[in-house]
Amino acid sequence: MNIQQITECAEELLEMVTHYKSLKRRGELGADLLLYGLLQGRFGHMTRQHPVKLGRIDFRYGASAPVVIELVHRGRRDPRAGLFASQNRSEIRKLTRVTNTTARTRILLLIDRSSDSIPRRNLKPSYDATNAGRGRFTRHSIRVIYVSRTNSYNFIWCQRRLKTAR
Repeated sequence: MNIQQITECAEELLEMVTHYKSLKRRGELGADLLLYGLLQGRFGHMTRQHPVKLGRIDFRYGASAPVVIELVHRGRRDPRAGLFASQNRSEIRKLTRVTNTTARTRILLLIDRSSDSIPRRNLKPSYDATNAGRGRFTRHSIRVIYVSRTNSYNFIWCQRRLKTAR
């Protein structure tokens, strides 16, 4: 399972959602159901709602190189909010704390069904300005993948530990 394959699954999901009216109204849950089916059918070894220290991760691919995926969805009529880092701080904090035994790759998958896609130059700075939170823990990098009908790209988010005042 690599970045290109996950991007292809997300693009396929965007195409499939247009054919199911009942899933359109379900928002992220509908996208979650379709994405799980696509990933399980293509790769196998998938689990949903994998428990981690800070909650649950949407998907985990459990093979020789495990991958965890946290899904974020923006519907057709949703405002621009929802895909920027400030709205996904809890997902970032969950993913960055996932240990190497649980996953080698951590992915925040942003699926945008709206008609106006968000350019990389607008989205990436919001993630660059976000931190993983205070405390002593190992911070792992996250691959952020953005997929819309007209645009798709990815970048790595990595945050060093904040200095705490003594």
